[in-house]
Amino acid sequence: MNLSRLWNFRAGLTRLLANPWMRQWFRLGHGAKGFLYGLVGLFILKNLRFEDQQVGGTDLVISTLDNRLFGNIILIFLALGLLGYSLWRLIQAGLDPAHSGDKNLRHVAQRIGYGISCLTYLGVAYSATRLGIGLAVDFDDSVEDLASFFFEYTFGPWLLLAVSAGVFLVGCLYIYGAIPKVLSATFNLSLMTQLRRELSSLAR
Repeated sequence: MNLSRLWNFRAGLTRLLANPWMRQWFRLGHGAKGFLYGLVGLFILKNLRFEDQQVGGTDLVISTLDNRLFGNIILIFLALGLLGYSLWRLIQAGLDPAHSGDKNLRHVAQRIGYGISCLTYLGVAYSATRLGIGLAVDFDDSVEDLASFFFEYTFGPWLLLAVSAGVFLVGCLYIYGAIPKVLSATFNLSLMTQLRRELSSLAR
């Protein structure tokens, strides 16, 4: 019974991967993650410029957006995008579409990482959705606590400056990667690899 449920779960993920609309949603998710990373980097840079020690991560970004004009709309779109990204990570964790099903330790650890990433961004999407529809969210931004620790040292602001620039660059790369022509090759390869694997399983 458990094997049957697992097979149905994997078959459902395979159908999602084959759906062109879902794959567009996954691309939107990559762009949403890039947008979020970019804002995190920009917010840290802005706060460092004005010698503000309130440096935070995604929690600070979405709480700040909630207080901006059209912030609720941005939060809802961000949540939808991150939900798509979480679903893509779930597919990567459940199907391992980019590989040939190897069971070595590195690939197992990578798939576990995909699962953790899925849960992490589901949490961010959930918080963004609650703020977007006007509900309260209890934040516990560990990034802010870590930044406060670094501010106790003279090199702290410079280290945070380098980190924020790196985060912003990563965000730009994710946005660039969301462009269909750039990301389509990865999705097509993942799709064909997984479909071929499922057909081989059926043949056996």
